[in-house]
Amino acid sequence: MSNNIFSFLFGFRGRLPRRTFWPAFAVNRILIISISFLVLKVLFDIDDPSVSSDLFKTAPGIIFIVVYAILFLNALSLVTRRFHDTGKSVGTYFAMVIIGGGLSWFPLIGPMLALGMTIGIIVILCQPSDRDNQFGPITAASDDKDVESSDMSVIEAETADAMMPPAIPDESNTGE
Repeated sequence: MSNNIFSFLFGFRGRLPRRTFWPAFAVNRILIISISFLVLKVLFDIDDPSVSSDLFKTAPGIIFIVVYAILFLNALSLVTRRFHDTGKSVGTYFAMVIIGGGLSWFPLIGPMLALGMTIGIIVILCQPSDRDNQFGPITAASDDKDVESSDMSVIEAETADAMMPPAIPDESNTGE
């Protein structure tokens, strides 16, 4: 069981449907924001001069870096598997982040391009699950009805074709 939890939190292989992605991603963001506020309060609101400020500031800083790195890897894992679920590689995500971040420094047009890349990432994260792709088969936990219903119509059509008897040539019209 612990292996399943670890692979869910930090696994980069496979797919993650929207139904599973958004709650996990929301918890990740809430934890990052909460821990950031807590650490910033500890780092900058020390009123007691008797406490050694260097030691008191260093330990929470190190803890924050470790916890933030763990939460960052978790978020990256979730986004990677969500991109896989939409049929895109994580290289697409990295390209969008690098281009968006790099272009944000240019005056006027940079922030608009960075915003466009951010919106593009959100659009990809909101897309329905792709059919079976190079990252694996569509998961049973998928809530993407449009993909599942279209898959079912393909399966029903293939089943109907398989159940049809073969065409028998009409011998009455042979021309004799």
